[in-house]
Amino acid sequence: MPELQQKLSVRELVPEEYPLWDTFVYDTSAGTLFHTTQWGKIITNLTRRPFKIIAAFNENKIDGGMLFWPKKSFGLKAITYMPATTYQGILTSQLKTDRSSSLIANQQRIVKILLEELKNEYDFMQFSLAPGMEDVRPYLWDNFKAIPAYTYSFTILSMAELEFQFNRTLRQNIRTAKKDGLSTEESGQIEPLIEYVLSSYRLHQKKPPISANQLKVLFQDILNQKIGKIYYLKKGIKILAGLIILYDDKSVYALFMGIDPAEREQNYNKYIYASIMEKEEFLGKRFDFLGANEQYFETLKRSFGGELQNFYRVFYAKNTWIKWLAALREKQHFYHRKSTKNI
Repeated sequence: MPELQQKLSVRELVPEEYPLWDTFVYDTSAGTLFHTTQWGKIITNLTRRPFKIIAAFNENKIDGGMLFWPKKSFGLKAITYMPATTYQGILTSQLKTDRSSSLIANQQRIVKILLEELKNEYDFMQFSLAPGMEDVRPYLWDNFKAIPAYTYSFTILSMAELEFQFNRTLRQNIRTAKKDGLSTEESGQIEPLIEYVLSSYRLHQKKPPISANQLKVLFQDILNQKIGKIYYLKKGIKILAGLIILYDDKSVYALFMGIDPAEREQNYNKYIYASIMEKEEFLGKRFDFLGANEQYFETLKRSFGGELQNFYRVFYAKNTWIKWLAALREKQHFYHRKSTKNI
């Protein structure tokens, strides 16, 4: 029987099957660290919300699935965005064929059957798809709304090759930073980075997505799990800026960055990113800025000359009342994030 015609069965995975899921994630081109059970456990520890995985099986092989953290709100069952988790959403397997029509049909079929399962269980859903899952038509056909979002990414090459794609201002910034004797140092110290991240949100008159205590828990888990590193940009013993990155076998992700408020005019945020790209251990991996939707930050990230990648945020509400309630909560969330009180 042709691969496309075989019947799929959908069910929730049990913990013993999590290694099977993680293998599937890394075998798909769109799979990211954020889709793995390792990240699932980190966010569960942060939010106290257990994760679930539903998967579509072709006999004993996973053909598609989704990891998510369900919740109840106002008596409704929901799937929502999670802090520090840029990409969620459904992943699908890829047929071993060069026929684009077969690839598209396979992806649409898997997404459709998984959406049917999710809609039977959940009243409200919002999550971001990973780059590489750009065909949102199955979501639109199933009464979801899809909004485009953007990130910049590129392969980390030698610095000589990278500088060729950097814009002139960035190249000048790197030369100035090196001339001034700046250096980047890996560290297990968490507190300075938390302070600088919070000050950056204050500067832009936004409330951070999670509290200082939650940032501490998140950063410590990332270091303990050995899926991320903290780097500080220093001049002598003085810390100028800090950055925490995530990494796996394929990619490097820029998660949180902050600058000493007293040094903000020096554009050290540009150099700390560039200095990470010089690390030999990251050579050949894909660097992802994890978003380029705010105009101020978009300009900075674009200066690195990466590829503008599209991904989608999708929304679903079972009925008009739930849609109205979700819109109200979204508005409240917006004003909450704009508030700078108690940061």
